[in-house]
Amino acid sequence: MRAKPLPPTIFSKPIHLKLYVLLILATSVTLACATVFTYYAFTLAVSQVDPPVIFKDLNTPGVSVELYEDATKAEIQVASPGILVLTKRSAFVWDDYSDNPFTSGRLTVNAGTWSWNPAGYIAVSASSLASSWGGACVAHYAASPPAGTSMVHVLVKELHITNANNQYSGLIMADSPSLFNLMGYRRGTGANRFITIRRLSGAAWTTVTEASLRLAENTWFIFLGRREYAGSVSFTVYDTTGIQQGSPLSAIDTAFTVNLVGVGVYRAGGTITAYFDDFVACADANPRFINVTGLEEGWTVYLYDGGGSLLNQATAGSDGKACLDVLTRPIVRNARLEVKQGDMVILPSQSFSEVVGGDVYECSVKDMGILGFQNQDSKVYNAYLKVESVEVPEGYFGSINLWIGPGFGTTPIQIVGSNVLVDTTSEVTLEGFADSIIHGTFSLSPTPPSQIVLTLSFHYYVPSSKVEVEYPVRVVIHG
Repeated sequence: MRAKPLPPTIFSKPIHLKLYVLLILATSVTLACATVFTYYAFTLAVSQVDPPVIFKDLNTPGVSVELYEDATKAEIQVASPGILVLTKRSAFVWDDYSDNPFTSGRLTVNAGTWSWNPAGYIAVSASSLASSWGGACVAHYAASPPAGTSMVHVLVKELHITNANNQYSGLIMADSPSLFNLMGYRRGTGANRFITIRRLSGAAWTTVTEASLRLAENTWFIFLGRREYAGSVSFTVYDTTGIQQGSPLSAIDTAFTVNLVGVGVYRAGGTITAYFDDFVACADANPRFINVTGLEEGWTVYLYDGGGSLLNQATAGSDGKACLDVLTRPIVRNARLEVKQGDMVILPSQSFSEVVGGDVYECSVKDMGILGFQNQDSKVYNAYLKVESVEVPEGYFGSINLWIGPGFGTTPIQIVGSNVLVDTTSEVTLEGFADSIIHGTFSLSPTPPSQIVLTLSFHYYVPSSKVEVEYPVRVVIHG
């Protein structure tokens, strides 16, 4: 067991290591004869020895360091609290039909009987051809992709019901009511069923491509269509668990710009009914995914819905990006995102009113080198970091992680809210004349407070010695 740290009174300055050597220089020899004593002068010299381990400012952006007491005391100001920020919403239309899109004016229809169900979906029933849109009954949005878009994806959930042959239902991507694609499902004659991409150009319908695929009757499926303005098109069907049905369709079609998106049906006879839900249209992004950037490799992002159910998770690779599949839930109301490294919380649960397929979020929490330390001696030292106290404002909920050394396989200090879950890091070995770093990640979400104050102690000792030295470190994290 190591001895307790030396009391600060043995040093010239409180707490910090100052070693002085008394050099007694004898200038002569004392002679004693009988009762006569002769005294000769001597000289006392005091020489300062530099501390073997000192702190260094790493000049990390967002971190300010003040060093005191010959670099054996540090005060650190951190001005980069961690938070997730929505940096890009690629969806220019998203609708889960939680309210009536017809009375609100979001959807415009040309024909057919359209209705909204308070359960959260829309329906259309058609028994005759429309006088526009090539005879299709269409509900479309007014919003268009932004200028500069080169590709549009549309995702929608659909349930198809019909009692007649050659009925179509699916999603619409249109240049105009006389030039558009209908991508969807077709009931053929007899038992034949198809997924199909059709084009109306002027007054003529053309089948761009289709493939035989029989889907279960009266069942919801997910349709995902893509159109590049240069003419490439594709269409894929999934069940509601995300399993692909059949093979994707792909082809080269007439080039056109997408100005309108929506859903529609086409009937050649009898009556067709179709239901639609969770509509998302994205410019230059796939609504099947959301991306979180700015992560460290190995950090995992978790997506929860408003009820606390885990929807999906993804781990960042060397590019610092995690890609979460939201195919089955492309619109998540009252969503929460959380970032972890194993069981260690990097960014606590952060709420968003909605997360939409195609979104890009940036995580500002990074592995920050907040303070360096250097061995100025040839001896080998062991070092560790310990929490002495934590001051947090009321209502704060975030996480703070601190570790020393390279960070691989070392135990960090972990603080969540006002609770210190782990108060001491594991030890690292500091070789002679070597440098090392104190790292930190800081999260102040969801509402950054004014500041958080950490009082720490940095400890080091020679493994074979019973003497341990500690330096004070104060970290102030600003909101």
